[in-house]
Amino acid sequence: RLVFTDLDAHWLRDPRPYFRGDCAAWAQTQHREKGLLNPGFLVLTPTDAAAKLLKTWAALLAKEPGRNLPLFNRAHQALQRAPLFKPVTCALDAEVFVSAKRSFFRRRWSARDPG
Repeated sequence: RLVFTDLDAHWLRDPRPYFRGDCAAWAQTQHREKGLLNPGFLVLTPTDAAAKLLKTWAALLAKEPGRNLPLFNRAHQALQRAPLFKPVTCALDAEVFVSAKRSFFRRRWSARDPG
């Protein structure tokens, strides 16, 4: 498995026990209520489905340079509808793999107001 993380991601423990199930990839969630996945923490398996996910994402980025998160989600959603690739990307537990919006922007964890 290949683990890709953004430079600003921090790990508090070994994430490997959380990569369970028959998934080609696992990703952190960005907005749980919207069902968006965040490729800022992405785990890939050496499978055709993971390769297809990356190729689809790369093709979208080549056509529409910009923020990669919406394009990753479009690639994920397109492959989830394909009958050959189920499931492609599974969401990681949002309580363990916390996004920056849920951690650094909380008032109680703010650098400006650490109390």
